[in-house]
Amino acid sequence: MKFFFLYSIIIFVLSSIIHFSTYILAKYSLILSCSYILNVFILLSFVTMIVNINKHQLKNENKVEIFDLFKYFPNKCLIMLMIFLIFIIYVSSNFMICSSLLQDGSPGILKGTFIQNNHGKIKVITELTYNKLSLIELRMFSGHWLIFSLLPILYFFYKKMLLKIEETHIA
Repeated sequence: MKFFFLYSIIIFVLSSIIHFSTYILAKYSLILSCSYILNVFILLSFVTMIVNINKHQLKNENKVEIFDLFKYFPNKCLIMLMIFLIFIIYVSSNFMICSSLLQDGSPGILKGTFIQNNHGKIKVITELTYNKLSLIELRMFSGHWLIFSLLPILYFFYKKMLLKIEETHIA
């Protein structure tokens, strides 16, 4: 479990670096376009958390429900709950702001020309606009990475705290 806790922290740090770099970078680079591979690593962390929760449920022979996921999160640790709520508020507002900035369409390249595609309506744009819109699109997408990489950290940290408490009571 310690491995997955550390793994989740690394994934969260990488997600944060990519996400917050979209605010300071001026050009959408090849490195950022390859960052979408991070989805796989975030998914691995998230699935590991779900499997761990299911193992716990199976030990207790309870029926596994999707809403049971939330009862394993930090309802007793106020700081962790506050961190989670701050991220939920940030990610929600980030998504709405980025969506409104991209309301005229998504950036793309068609036959070497920078375009903005809005459901088939194609508008030619400058490279500067393309870079700006691409960074906004990545910011919108990567904002969700923050939540999906933060949840396993909180879960494994909370689980680690519970194990320490149990060890203290046994000793």
